[in-house]
This record gives sequence, structure tokens and C-alpha cells, in this order.
Amino acid sequence: FCMWKQKLCLGLGPQPGLSMQELMELIQKAGFDGVFTMWRQGDDCLKWAKQLDEMGLIYQSIHSPWGRSADMWHGSAEKAQAGAEELMDCLRTCAEAEVPIMVAHAFVGFQDHNPTQAGIDCFSQVVEEAEKLGVKVAFENTEGEEYLAALLEAFRGNSAVGFCWDSGHELCYNHSQDLLARYGDRL
Repeated sequence: FCMWKQKLCLGLGPQPGLSMQELMELIQKAGFDGVFTMWRQGDDCLKWAKQLDEMGLIYQSIHSPWGRSADMWHGSAEKAQAGAEELMDCLRTCAEAEVPIMVAHAFVGFQDHNPTQAGIDCFSQVVEEAEKLGVKVAFENTEGEEYLAALLEAFRGNSAVGFCWDSGHELCYNHSQDLLARYGDRL
């Protein structure tokens, strides 16, 4: 099924004074067809998936943690592997909850602008796991668009890799470079 033919999904996350179930009900009442969430170790994504399914809402995607993405390019072997493992844990949650897309940052930070082969190799583990699990990794436009370009080039033609476009990121991180025009065929 085609996500882009659905209404927009709305981000769902903890809000003071409201349960996740109450938030889901508010999103449904507002007329949205589905949601996406962030992922943290211990989140009950399986419970949320069941609740959303019972409500007739789609669980469009899960956004993976991004704190270790720079380590995957420039960190020690141990730090890089920890980043890959965290992303693969998130992928497994996506597969178990039958969520078709994991959104991932290619990089976080403004200092470095030099993608490395070590980073491509590290992300290759994540992409291979995505292929095995049948989940798509959608790399999001963030700061460090050189890293996004390196990943989308390295995995060109791989059906487990796509592009997640964040309009706010386009304006504040990508300086209106129109990454949607560049990578829109991979949304």
C-alpha cells in the first residue's frame, strides 16, 4: 500500500497528563489516518501497534534514536557498533510490531562533513538487517547532508532504503537545497 496516498500521519509521543491511548483517540478524532512514534528501549510499541490496529489507524513509522549516528562514521569501532546495534534493535521492534518504515538520521552534527567508508560499512549492517526483516530504512534529511548523499548513493537501488523528507529540516539544516527534488523518487 502507498503511504503517500494516505492522509498525513501525526507524531505520537508522551504528553503530560495524557495516556498514549488518549492521544491516539485525539489523533483519530482529528481525522488523521495514522501515527509515527519515536523509539526508546523499553517503549511498548507492540501494545501501541495493537491499539492502533483496533482503532483502524496505521502505525506508519518508528523514528530511531539518533544520538550515536556520528559515531557510526567517526567513532571507535566499539562506539560505531553500538550505534548499529541500537538501530538494528529498533528495526526488530518495527518488524515485530509490523511497522513498515524505520526513520533514521544519517548524521547529527555540524562539525564534520566527511563521510567515511567505515560509516558506509557500519550502516550496511543496518541495511542488511532491514532487508532480512522486510522493513524499509528511510534516511532523513538532517544536518550533514553529505552523509545522507553518501548513504543514498551507496544503497541506490536497494529496496530496503528510502528517503524521509522533513520540511523543517530542509529550511534550517539543508538551507533550502531542495533535497526533495534530489531524492523525492525515494520517498
